[in-house]
Amino acid sequence: MSSPFLSQLAELQRADRTRAKWVIVPSHSLGHTLGERLALYGAGWTNVRFATPLDLALPMAAPFLVERGVDPAPDGIGPALIMRLLLELPASVPPYFRGLAEQPQMAEALWVAIAELRMAGGTAAALPHAAFTDERKHAELRALLAAYEEHLVARRLADRAVVFHEALAHLDVCPIQPADLSIELPTTIWAPLERRLLDSLPGRRVTPRALDLPGLDVPRRMISLAAPADAVTPAPRSNAERLALLMDPAAAAPAGDDTLTMFCAGGREAEVEEIFRRIGRAGLASIRWRSPAPGRSRPRWSGRRRSATSGRSPSGPASRSRSPDPRAPCSPSASGSREACPPASCAACCSPATCG
Repeated sequence: MSSPFLSQLAELQRADRTRAKWVIVPSHSLGHTLGERLALYGAGWTNVRFATPLDLALPMAAPFLVERGVDPAPDGIGPALIMRLLLELPASVPPYFRGLAEQPQMAEALWVAIAELRMAGGTAAALPHAAFTDERKHAELRALLAAYEEHLVARRLADRAVVFHEALAHLDVCPIQPADLSIELPTTIWAPLERRLLDSLPGRRVTPRALDLPGLDVPRRMISLAAPADAVTPAPRSNAERLALLMDPAAAAPAGDDTLTMFCAGGREAEVEEIFRRIGRAGLASIRWRSPAPGRSRPRWSGRRRSATSGRSPSGPASRSRSPDPRAPCSPSASGSREACPPASCAACCSPATCG
């Protein structure tokens, strides 16, 4: 396995098949992806439980909240509720955001700010004045946060922050047992309330492994909010693993190393289509490959297993063609030879021998 964390999960699964293992992930989709990869690589996921911090907090807090007659606050109405509370603030509160109420996405931005403040343990009474350069902004945000807190109390509602506060008061009913193993996805920056809950959970904690990336500055929030991890120095054995040519396409590859092929295309869709064509010609199942193209918004493909001999891809028939972008330095390459091109417009396709 190319990921140290996945390899570690596989080792834990083989060593303790019957013990419950809790993997804390930020989303359910990521947990399903990790479980699927474990199963495909032969490790299985018996007794491996992927859960978010909210999945752990809800069964701990919900019985006590329901006993007091407190219902969950739906997240879907958050922006509309915050905008209504903002417009209902008394005239004695200095206006700051109210003058921007008609701006698109203003309600969503205020809701995200309120939710983050709440998940950081912030309250209206504790909102620091020194953190704001504009007194009107501080006064209105404090009044808005106070109005939101009063709304929750008056309607007997519990948002996510209330759920975590309640869960922290009832650690004795945590679904994780003292004999269970728990491990967090490395480099995940949790909210402060999530971090407090994760630090208070019972069970035997396993320090996750993460790739050591030389020269990368670690954010301060990651140091305090992410789980400590054991750094694993990568040991690349081929160009496909080290991507040596990605930032320097003109560099000569070692003799006999054809694991990385560079090509240019007239746009992202053309790059993806060309990768599918090459996978089809190689007869490679799509679960065994990925596209390491640069850029945050570029997709990292990890498709389901499919037949690669049909000559079709999810984006259309193999015979479909697109006109190349005139700004592109060269046209899409259908051959297996390397072509020099600027890194920003390159995609890489790995051979069956090295993908995994």
